[in-house]
Amino acid sequence: MRLAVVQANRDSLGVVAPTSGGFRPAEATIDRAGWQLLVTVAQDSDCTPDGGVGGTTMFFVGTPSKTPHAVGYADRSPGSGRGTLYLGDRNQGPGKVAESWAWNYALTPAQVQEFWAATHAKYE
Repeated sequence: MRLAVVQANRDSLGVVAPTSGGFRPAEATIDRAGWQLLVTVAQDSDCTPDGGVGGTTMFFVGTPSKTPHAVGYADRSPGSGRGTLYLGDRNQGPGKVAESWAWNYALTPAQVQEFWAATHAKYE
């Protein structure tokens, strides 16, 4: 299953759920300049291979000088409970991945803030 972050050739955040509707936008965008912390929190109650139907993916964005805040959500959670095939679909962008982390539970907004506090200094 794919968990897209940025739609191909655009700056739109969302997920790719091929079995349930293709790209599902989060109605949010990412800035193409500078380092940003992008955290996606996917939640689904059944973890069945249905493309994340019934789940959601929340997007948080922060910068080295600004704490992360919720910017949007997609109405699918294709990365919940299974291995993620791609971090973005083939040829997606913009930008590069500096680090990738995974937890076996959905982070709360406070935990996203704690993660930013522990990591942002190395990207200033």
